[in-house]
Amino acid sequence: MPSPSPVRVKLLTIALGALAIGAILLPAGEVAAEGVEEPRRVAMASDLRVFNPVTEGNGASNPSLEVYQEAMQRGVEQQWRSSNHQATVLGGDELDEAVAGAPMYEDNLELAREWGQMGIEAYKQVQTQTAAEYLERSLQYFEAIAHDIVAPREVSEILMYLALSYLEDGTNVVRPLDVLQEMIRRDPGRRLQSGYYPDFVVQYYENARQTLWRELREDGPPEDESKRIAELTDAEFVFHAYAIPTSADAVELVAYLYDVDDEQFLPAERLSLQSLDEQQVQEGFGRLASRLSACLVEAVPEPGEVDGFAPTGTSRLSVMLGMTFGSFLQVPTPVEAPFGNYGMNVGLGWSLTPDFRVTASLQIANSIRDYSGVLADSFTTIRAVAGSELGRAVGPIYLGFGVGLEMSRFGPMQVFTDKSCIPDPDRLCPGSTGRDTFDDEALHWGVQLRPRIAWKLSQTFQFSSSVAMGYYFSPLEDQLLNFPLIGEVGIEYRF
Repeated sequence: MPSPSPVRVKLLTIALGALAIGAILLPAGEVAAEGVEEPRRVAMASDLRVFNPVTEGNGASNPSLEVYQEAMQRGVEQQWRSSNHQATVLGGDELDEAVAGAPMYEDNLELAREWGQMGIEAYKQVQTQTAAEYLERSLQYFEAIAHDIVAPREVSEILMYLALSYLEDGTNVVRPLDVLQEMIRRDPGRRLQSGYYPDFVVQYYENARQTLWRELREDGPPEDESKRIAELTDAEFVFHAYAIPTSADAVELVAYLYDVDDEQFLPAERLSLQSLDEQQVQEGFGRLASRLSACLVEAVPEPGEVDGFAPTGTSRLSVMLGMTFGSFLQVPTPVEAPFGNYGMNVGLGWSLTPDFRVTASLQIANSIRDYSGVLADSFTTIRAVAGSELGRAVGPIYLGFGVGLEMSRFGPMQVFTDKSCIPDPDRLCPGSTGRDTFDDEALHWGVQLRPRIAWKLSQTFQFSSSVAMGYYFSPLEDQLLNFPLIGEVGIEYRF
């Protein structure tokens, strides 16, 4: 099989790069209709909560507050759907559908529940350190699939046992305060009171509750959760609301609207009530929604304006585009030392679990002049690799290790057999004088080991770097090149 010339390979490399960039960045929207004002998409955050003392305090969730929380939602939805500034209100059903439809949702949910059950059992057996480790793992899986958003009561039980494990273990006094705040925000009906729990646990709970109320009044809800909800529902705004006690009977209604385009919360709207009453809560939050409704007016789009593609970064499929630089540790005589090869790499990944994926990549590289100048001309290497990768994300950093099967094809490699030709080959050695050509037409099969590290830049992009080490086991004889060592850097995009 004849090998492509280096010039053609360079053009092909550029074309592959342009094609990959175009596939990643090409908008998938439709041209907006001229003069048409579409209703704004507003997602109702799942943390619409009424924080009020309840009588039960044994750690079980008390559903009595749901009556008020449903009244909150009714007041807001009725206002926005009936006002002049109509809005498409995305509630719990849309969130549930988006979360449950994500890839690997059921598998991750099963893992989260298994880790959670193991953690609870370890806590009951007074293995608090082990319990904390298992419950943290469960929480990570729940949050990875946004189950904490659509099933807050289930996740709040994990949070409760996690906080109790840390408190009773006594080695970490900061983490349980954050965990208890999250538990209260997810499920305010779950309360820890004296008589059921030790006094120091109850004190931690009370401190967490007071701190949470103050932060929600002054700073608002977590911004990262608003972004997660917006990505799941393709919303333009995310609405959060709370009824926070200010005295034994009185409450303050607080409403926040997160603007996805501006990536910030609008100024909060507030209203005080002297007592907690279902009808007053519904009417009060309807008034707050009315104040915020002016923010839902959408500017008329310009003719030909295109809505951008908004991926979630949760797909199983990922694409990588990068540059490669490598060498061969075994080279043929008369080449005296390894020489460089540079080129482009295009790869695909398909995640089977959060920690394991299958991969495939194609590399095209050209050789560069060796140090002694024995290489008379550049030659091309085409390399295809299929394999798998096991890895783990630690914050924004991903560490992985891959194993692959490599298939490579080398172009004709021309070398000087007479070093006196090197200074001026055309004059000193015209034609093929003083030259030899190694034309290895066989496909080279080998194995490849590939440690990789990546840094998450956004929900969909990450910077990736890796070093691959290989060995060709076929053909068994007359191997001109072997032991490839390849470095790669690039950008990985997850749909």
